[in-house]
Amino acid sequence: MRILFIFTFILGLTGIGLAQSQQPVKFSIEFTEVEDKDDEVIGSIVVEQFKNIGGFQFSVSWDPEELEFLSMADFPNVLNLKNNENFNLQTAGSGHIRTLWLDPAGDCVSLKPGESILSFRFHRTTRNASFEISNQPIAIEFFDCNLQPVEFKIYTR
Repeated sequence: MRILFIFTFILGLTGIGLAQSQQPVKFSIEFTEVEDKDDEVIGSIVVEQFKNIGGFQFSVSWDPEELEFLSMADFPNVLNLKNNENFNLQTAGSGHIRTLWLDPAGDCVSLKPGESILSFRFHRTTRNASFEISNQPIAIEFFDCNLQPVEFKIYTR
């Protein structure tokens, strides 16, 4: 027992934690057409390697001339996200939404590869319209349960 305590104490002093050995969280955007509405699309944020995550923040940005934000779309709300608590929807008209989530119970959350963490519904004025995961106006950050940074990668599906 004493050796375990000393080992844990040394790890704490050196700052070595689980986050450093964890695979980077990968996330991307997936577009789907809204059935029976040619000018509406759903943009979903899809994750992989989402393991033992306690929180995140990032922005979603788009050209407001090409996409008009309509609403948060129905999605499997595995993180219990709430419009008035986790999103700054007041800036949607200017082409960006800030997202912030911390697990309310302080737990770690792990998701299956390919799960959607949130989705947006847009009216598009051009066929090639898209949006992006951005670090403006809020930096992209993922945290483990101890609020230690976890690496991330944005990729194209």
